[in-house]
Amino acid sequence: MNDSLERLKPARDEFQVTYRMRATRSEITSRAEALLLEQTVELPRALLRDEVIINRCVGTVESVEPLCDEQFRVVFKQPVSTIAGDPA
Repeated sequence: MNDSLERLKPARDEFQVTYRMRATRSEITSRAEALLLEQTVELPRALLRDEVIINRCVGTVESVEPLCDEQFRVVFKQPVSTIAGDPA
């Protein structure tokens, strides 16, 4: 495979993180995205322009499930590379 294409492939080693978040239905999507970015690249999406960083360092919001009044279970998949060897 072309080296430049290889760099654009998503990271293969991922782990799953589950959060319980408090938000309104209208704001949970944006709050989950903001938390995901804070936990991975610590930058707002608008500043992410490098495809390698986006594909290899930014995780994904896998699911958002309502629990009760303004509480949600949010599941992220994050690249292992974002924890720098520190699972805590």
